[in-house]
Amino acid sequence: MGEGFDVADSGNPSPSPAHPPGDQGAVPPEPFGGYSDVATPPQPEEQEALYLRRRNSAGVAAALCGVVALALSWIPFVDYTSLVLGTLAIAFGILGIRRANADPGAGKAMATIGLVCGIAGFAIAAIVLLLIYALVTTINATTA
Repeated sequence: MGEGFDVADSGNPSPSPAHPPGDQGAVPPEPFGGYSDVATPPQPEEQEALYLRRRNSAGVAAALCGVVALALSWIPFVDYTSLVLGTLAIAFGILGIRRANADPGAGKAMATIGLVCGIAGFAIAAIVLLLIYALVTTINATTA
């Protein structure tokens, strides 16, 4: 049997009340609130706005240097590199936070992560170097 039609005993289809005769091919009304399940593609001005999003490259550099400094700070004799990377992370972190405060569109999170990791990496590397220095001087003093 056809959709929207009731077949009477005579074999002639008659329109059902759910589908009036003039309603064939009409666009269904939009759901409540005007939202539909079909996603509309972004308009050209929206696409352009997506590509023009500002980035905080100093914050990204701070995060990268800070995380690497923190990872290398635990390794003896490699933590000299961590001192340099920690210093760079602190400088880039401060620069990135200043840039993010001046331009609200630029992210501040990466700069903050870089600053914190840079400070922690620098401090841990300095402590490890001081402990190694103290250990070496103690060994040299007892053997002489």
